Amino acid sequence: MTHTYQNFDLLITHTASGYNARVIAAPAGQANVDFVLPFSPEELRGFYWLSGRTLRHLRAQAEATVPSLVPKTFGSRLYEAVFAGGVGSVFLRSLDAAGREGAGLRIRLRLDAVPELADLPWEYLYATDLARHLSLSQATPLVRYLELPQPEQIL
Repeated sequence: MTHTYQNFDLLITHTASGYNARVIAAPAGQANVDFVLPFSPEELRGFYWLSGRTLRHLRAQAEATVPSLVPKTFGSRLYEAVFAGGVGSVFLRSLDAAGREGAGLRIRLRLDAVPELADLPWEYLYATDLARHLSLSQATPLVRYLELPQPEQIL
C-alpha cells in the first residue's frame, strides 16, 4: 500500500515571552499562536533525567515542582500549548482535508530558529482531541524539517 501525504508545516520562532508556532503551509490554511513551554524547569530536568536525555536551555514556564512527567502527560501538555487556538483548528481541518483525498498529513516541524527545542521529544505529542500519539499513526507522521539550499527530493 502506497502512502501519500500532504504537509502541515509548523514554523516555531522566539517571542519576547516564549515562542510562536505558525502554520506556514497546510491544506486548511494558516494560523499562529504564542505559547510558553508548559513545564517547569524541574519537570523538564526530571523528565530528561528519566529518559536519559540532556537538557538544553529552554524557555520553560516557572511553576512549583510537581511529580515527574510520564510520556503521555508530557505529550498532551506540549500538544495543548503548541496546537492551541487557530493552530489546532487548522491542524484538525487539514487532517480531515487530507483524509478526504485518501492522504495522510505529514507534520513538518521547522525548528531552525529555536535549536533548544530540537531536542524535545516531539514524538510524544499526544493529541488530546484525537486521543492518540500523533507519531504512532501512519496518518500523521512527524518529522523535523531542515531548510537546505537544495530542492526537495522524492523518496
